[in-house]
Amino acid sequence: MSMHTLTVSIEGIGLWAPGIADWPAALRVFAGAAPDVAAVAKPSAAALPPAERRRAPEPVLIASEAAGQACAMAGRDPATLACVFASTHGDIAITDTMCETLAADPRELSPIRFHNSVHNAPSGYWTVATHCHAAATATKALMRSNLRRSGASAIRPFRAARVRQCSFPACPSSASRRVSAIARYRRGAGG
Repeated sequence: MSMHTLTVSIEGIGLWAPGIADWPAALRVFAGAAPDVAAVAKPSAAALPPAERRRAPEPVLIASEAAGQACAMAGRDPATLACVFASTHGDIAITDTMCETLAADPRELSPIRFHNSVHNAPSGYWTVATHCHAAATATKALMRSNLRRSGASAIRPFRAARVRQCSFPACPSSASRRVSAIARYRRGAGG
């Protein structure tokens, strides 16, 4: 049995958070500068067409912005890159709205809401917007999980296909703290 080593390198980094527009801004914040929340309230997600940017949920905008920045920094054409998208929960705000709608009036539930709630929505928006026909996948990066382990398991199929370059945007959910607090409460309450 022969053993093959998977070698992965980082050529570009993309990052967006409220008040932090990109990796250089993040480095300034890590060094002690205050984030400029008023100036950077929403990711630009320039790879998406304007109509998609208007209706896309926040995780899609964040993932598209981060992926676009990483591709630009690496000097890579997004249309040629296989990609792996990681998400903590998908879009929990949409999931919450869908649950409320189901409880109140199920006939009012929009199929578009479901389409945008799942953790693989960003990869779909990204591959369509960038005209990418390379392999794409989405993985669930659970709370407190090791992103390295999550990334390694997600890129194994690409290794078998001999993919050379890959984009790996990871989007922690804005609701991670809330879900974590609920999980701690349930464990403490014996639930």
